[in-house]
Amino acid sequence: MPIAVDEAKHQNASMMALLTDQWTEEFESEDGDSSNQDSEDDFESQGSSTETRAATRQCKRCSVSGCGRQAQKRGLCCSHGGGRRCQHEGCVKHVVSDGLCVAHGGGRRCKFAGCNKHALSGGKCYTHGGKRCAEPNCDRVAKPNGLCFEHGGGQQCSIRGCVKRAHNKDLCVAHGGGTKCAHPGCVKHAMVKGMCGEHGGGYLCSREGCTKQAQAKGLCKAHGGRIPCSHPGCTKGALTKFKCFEHGGGKQCPYPDCEKMVDVGGKCTLHGGGRRCSQPGC
Repeated sequence: MPIAVDEAKHQNASMMALLTDQWTEEFESEDGDSSNQDSEDDFESQGSSTETRAATRQCKRCSVSGCGRQAQKRGLCCSHGGGRRCQHEGCVKHVVSDGLCVAHGGGRRCKFAGCNKHALSGGKCYTHGGKRCAEPNCDRVAKPNGLCFEHGGGQQCSIRGCVKRAHNKDLCVAHGGGTKCAHPGCVKHAMVKGMCGEHGGGYLCSREGCTKQAQAKGLCKAHGGRIPCSHPGCTKGALTKFKCFEHGGGKQCPYPDCEKMVDVGGKCTLHGGGRRCSQPGC
């Protein structure tokens, strides 16, 4: 009789232990699923928040209608008033360093003798340190596709038949790209103050009384503002390829046996190049 009682107690204890283990497993499973779901919800919430912040940073564009440039300050790009302006009186360009734009002394200068342009990689400007055109015997600066503009590099105006260089909107200045000179009837590209170099845009020669446009060192060509010829011992101004006409710079008149330099119109003055007098019959 005592043996039967002991067996019954043992069976009851085993049954209670089995039920307890089963309840524990179910509770832990439900609790684990709940924790995992909470963790997944938190992770998704954090990921969504991060993506939203990243998208906001990426989509911060200039608030001016039609402008796709990145906003710098006050919701505007540099061209529309965002960022800092050059401290030079009347200049609206963006500051590079020391409170000045590149044209007024900000940034580094090109190492090439006589060049006052902004230095890029290697301590030289784009003209003196950039890659040369891949076309044989061409010394012009290459565009991103390895060719100069004359040999198919860069981007041409999208207007059919126009071979001028595109500035923005895939158009040249004459067809609406860039900013035209504000002078009535002028279609040239505006440089500074809404004007082209001929009508007051750009920077004038620093020589007192001179109203010509500065080319280099703050001077016009007549007062020494020319990049010197790279030929040893030559003091003349460089035309193209950093050389004067005598040493290979510039272009020669295409007229047979003519060795003169071309003027306006692709010919020398003697053979029809240059500007003609506007007086009738002259």
